[in-house]
Amino acid sequence: MNPKDTIIFCSHAWCSYLLIKYLKNENKEINYKFILPFSIFFSIGTGIQFFFIGTFVPLFIYLGLIFFFNKKKIKKNLVSYIFFKELILLFVISFLILIFFWPETHKNVIDLPIEYLFNNLSIRGYPYNLINGEIFYLNSPTHYFYIFFFFQSPEYIIILYFFFFFFF
Repeated sequence: MNPKDTIIFCSHAWCSYLLIKYLKNENKEINYKFILPFSIFFSIGTGIQFFFIGTFVPLFIYLGLIFFFNKKKIKKNLVSYIFFKELILLFVISFLILIFFWPETHKNVIDLPIEYLFNNLSIRGYPYNLINGEIFYLNSPTHYFYIFFFFQSPEYIIILYFFFFFFF
């Protein structure tokens, strides 16, 4: 764990809570009590780690199953004009907050986030492995375990291995 994980966890917990609370209540007008906090937490999580967006996939699957099996607990007018208006407003506010607090994009607000998205999507995924700052296709090198064990493990872990075999 690193210091970014606590911020991402807090953002994810609040976004999940607000999303579930929003889906249970039925509103006839735009719900600013949901949009503003959700967009703030969503932009904080996305600003820390871009793949924060992907962590909502299990939540959307869960909410889809709840919607499919128990339609009374979820909003009935989910596919309404107000819902799409709220969704667009949510993404615009999140993007503006993200741009305002992400100073690297101030040089070119439109092109840099899109370039960042396409650069990161091209090297992520199944066939590529990132090991020690090098990208490997499909298989990791055979000497990876030894490099990891001797150079990246703390010394006390290595000493404990030797003590384990000595006392065993």
